Amino acid sequence: MFNGITFWTNDKIWRKILSDLGAKFTQRDFADVVFNPDKKFSPLELNTEILKLANIHESKIINKVCGTNISLSDAQKKIIITLYKCKENGISAEDLQLQLGYAPKATTNAVGTAIYQLRKIFGKEFIKNKGGKYKL
Repeated sequence: MFNGITFWTNDKIWRKILSDLGAKFTQRDFADVVFNPDKKFSPLELNTEILKLANIHESKIINKVCGTNISLSDAQKKIIITLYKCKENGISAEDLQLQLGYAPKATTNAVGTAIYQLRKIFGKEFIKNKGGKYKL
């Protein structure tokens, strides 16, 4: 969940919890997030903070791939993030469809439409299809 986001906290219990969620730790001055365990969170507040962190990570990937912060649909963001994470081997249209939350074998052109829109924005070479696998 927190792959790519660095944390700092001096609380051993929270270090364990966050580590189990994929968090990495660094020195306080270099951390993306400084987690203060003295602040009391309700479960809803904690959930909100966790979702904010996930969005920060997604924004970093989008910025790295696109070179800028840009307004994209959720489907376009998910496709870019998935292709970025699968950059070595690529990913099939069917697997991208699953990443977008569609059922296997569902009849939809959501993936094709989102890829078409991304190619319109960034150029034809932004997303390539080689051997049935999409790659950045």
